[in-house]
Amino acid sequence: MEALRAIGCTTHEYGTGTHELIGAATGTGPLPIRFDLELRIGSLADFLNPRSEDDVRGMIQCQGTFSAEGLVHDVPCRGTLDLRLATENRLRYDLRFTGPDGQDLLFVGEKVNVRLWNLYRTLFTCYGTIYDQSTGEAISRSTVYFYRSSPGFVTNLRLTA
Repeated sequence: MEALRAIGCTTHEYGTGTHELIGAATGTGPLPIRFDLELRIGSLADFLNPRSEDDVRGMIQCQGTFSAEGLVHDVPCRGTLDLRLATENRLRYDLRFTGPDGQDLLFVGEKVNVRLWNLYRTLFTCYGTIYDQSTGEAISRSTVYFYRSSPGFVTNLRLTA
């Protein structure tokens, strides 16, 4: 059983869309936003075990790059993808990265109302907000789409040991 716990997996996900700055920078209109992520599950056995704690089963580690025009360009990001499909019909991204002035920023994005009959819309659409972590202030709102990475999500799946 311990050998199975050592097997994990990785895949790649790419999201692109638009965001609008909030506050002092409003009025700039929709601007491009994108992120390019590697998703990693450390232990498939724990992740798929229904008896595991929710924080073990639901969390997928993420790292990659994040761009939001007018804010950051291809900065490193890392965080989690929290799967709450069975209990809340949603997925939540928490991605942390550093802003242009060295401030700690957080992107919180959710795919909501995910159900079998509307996967084409809900699983591939993420509604997000970027926050300044030191103040908790929202500085951008976005809609990100995952259509380009959807087939690649499965074909890029790799087992790790």
